[in-house]
Amino acid sequence: MTRTLALLLISALPLPSQATSTREDVAWKYPCDLYFFNSCSRLPTGISAHYFVPSDFGIHVLRKGENGDEVLRVYAGDHPNSSSRPKIASFSEGAQSVDVHADMVKDELNIDVYIRSSKGQGSTHILGTITQDTSSQFREFIAALRTCTSRKNNLNCPQSPQLGAKILSAIDQLKRQ
Repeated sequence: MTRTLALLLISALPLPSQATSTREDVAWKYPCDLYFFNSCSRLPTGISAHYFVPSDFGIHVLRKGENGDEVLRVYAGDHPNSSSRPKIASFSEGAQSVDVHADMVKDELNIDVYIRSSKGQGSTHILGTITQDTSSQFREFIAALRTCTSRKNNLNCPQSPQLGAKILSAIDQLKRQ
């Protein structure tokens, strides 16, 4: 009986060759909990979101914990600031156009991601300086990012890993240079 129990326990352990999923790999499978004009994402584990409405736009500030380091900001409005960083990727995702601007300064990644509606209504601008301490939370947020379409008063945000994967791929190529 003890031998059978031991064999059952051992068989339940993952083999070293089995791949284990990271939060980044599965983030897109969960529903969004942060919504913008034309996109949404999931708040990464251990991150708090603070929302401000300074005028006719909104700003989400994502921080580690309640008062920790800023991971990134998300602007949702009609007139995002333009980026001075080089464009490293540009593509369409559904009815949205996506531009990724980034540069590396020492070990820090400076990023601007723009998601613009083809109808010209509302933009999302994700910006931040990503350090080694905030990299995993940033990657989890981007991996869960998806574009949305608006029908009447409803947002339709399909669960798909494509948008986040394209953005992360462009960033990873920049880091390898």
